[in-house]
Amino acid sequence: VGGESSSQDSPVLVPVAELRLVLLGRTGSGKSAAGNTILGREEGSQAIVPSTDINIEVRRVNERKVTVVDTPDWFCPELSLEEVRQDVERCVRLSAPGPHAFLLVIPAKQSAGEIRYILEKMEEIFGERCWWFTMVLFTVFGELQDDILEELFAGSPEVMGLVEKSGNRFHMLNIMENGNKVRVLRLLEKIDEMLIANNNRFYKRTLSGSV
Repeated sequence: VGGESSSQDSPVLVPVAELRLVLLGRTGSGKSAAGNTILGREEGSQAIVPSTDINIEVRRVNERKVTVVDTPDWFCPELSLEEVRQDVERCVRLSAPGPHAFLLVIPAKQSAGEIRYILEKMEEIFGERCWWFTMVLFTVFGELQDDILEELFAGSPEVMGLVEKSGNRFHMLNIMENGNKVRVLRLLEKIDEMLIANNNRFYKRTLSGSV
């Protein structure tokens, strides 16, 4: 799951022709803004906006078709598990034949209790194997990223637990920086590395809830 090659040579990255990403996270996490950053869109016309419904946007990023599915807050305690699962089925259909990656959007200053809750809900909603396809995307709003990253891992066992569950895959995105192409391209590279580890498989939900 960690993505390491069994050979001594690093695997050659051969990006898939179409990348399908699903954004997950709480309301206010910066999820929709992260989607716009990935797609290289400014706020305003045709940008992803926060919604209680599923939004899907498709755009070419670095000469590749990238589909981003922005989901509502499926971690809301007021939603029943049945409601969420119906939404998940629809999400998987919209990203047919299935998403290559879940980007779990977490604000860099998210509370420990909230992280524990999200970790539990991920498995309840998507099944334990969802972690094979999950990358944690920490969002910051203009803070110094190096300082924030240091604080994250130094003072929060909950953050460490979440990252470990995700195969130590994480990325940090400053959603206040417009046109931050370098960080977006590095994120896509990390996703491609995860795809290699998964043999280019994608998440597919069966009637029993397994992958």
